[in-house]
Amino acid sequence: ETLERKRQGKLSKDSTMSVVEFTGPAIWTDTVFRFFNDPEYFDMTTSKGNITWQHFTGIKQAKKVGDVVVLPITSFSPGVGQMGAGDDDDPMAFVKHEFEGV
Repeated sequence: ETLERKRQGKLSKDSTMSVVEFTGPAIWTDTVFRFFNDPEYFDMTTSKGNITWQHFTGIKQAKKVGDVVVLPITSFSPGVGQMGAGDDDDPMAFVKHEFEGV
């Protein structure tokens, strides 16, 4: 995507779509859910419908889907005080994200 945007002359810091929008968390999430719902990788005959973000929002413990383990927000963003993240000392807190500029 980045190389195609560069070829088209649409890659610049002044662009209406920043690099993080097509390389960051949103595209990562979309890709993971395409994988979770792809019959090439999962037997969908036993499925109760598509796996969506609702299956993971607010989880407090890890969830396994096939060979993928999905961790709760606390594992990567403890202490942020939003989206249900636990504190820095939560047993599921593995990494402290310091966010932009740090």
